[in-house]
Amino acid sequence: MTNVLYVEDDAFVARMVKKRLENDGFGVTVCDDGDEGLALARSGEFDIVLLDHMLPNRAGLDILKDLGSSFPTPVIMVSGSSDLAVAVEAMRMGAADYVIKETDGSYLDLLPQTVNRVLAHIKLLEAKTRADERIAEQAATIQGVLDNMDPGVTLFDLDLKLASHNDRFLELFDLPHTLISNNIELMDILAHMAGQGEFG
Repeated sequence: MTNVLYVEDDAFVARMVKKRLENDGFGVTVCDDGDEGLALARSGEFDIVLLDHMLPNRAGLDILKDLGSSFPTPVIMVSGSSDLAVAVEAMRMGAADYVIKETDGSYLDLLPQTVNRVLAHIKLLEAKTRADERIAEQAATIQGVLDNMDPGVTLFDLDLKLASHNDRFLELFDLPHTLISNNIELMDILAHMAGQGEFG
């Protein structure tokens, strides 16, 4: 179950939002104080934070500022303020999204969709980070093998651009480090070698 922290001082609004989210399968904890909301957000117990702007003791924007833009738990501002400046500032401070509490209550249907969209985006980013880390590890392993091989070795991609090489390759053909870089084309390497008389 996705655990949601909702920081909201209006008891009626909090009750409506809690009921709507719980109907969609979310677990919801409500907090009506800015200072307590900040402490709960930092507890690590929640998957996402819904944050009102006007709160006792500490405003929503101040909470965002204290959490910092690198705070790992996504935060959605849910505020009655339709002031564009507040929305822009919230996003600048790291809010994942901004939902306006429309007086007709339409935001109650929008909230579950917004929460799901934000969480899905976070999962995609996490998956990309893991994939990038695996690719970097594999590249480092391949490069380590190449560096420990005595023969000169090069790897080219399908477009015949240099993907990797070891230093022995440079030594064997007396190639300058300044010439060899990733994405250099095979024909450019061969042209340089021909110019150095490598082909007779």
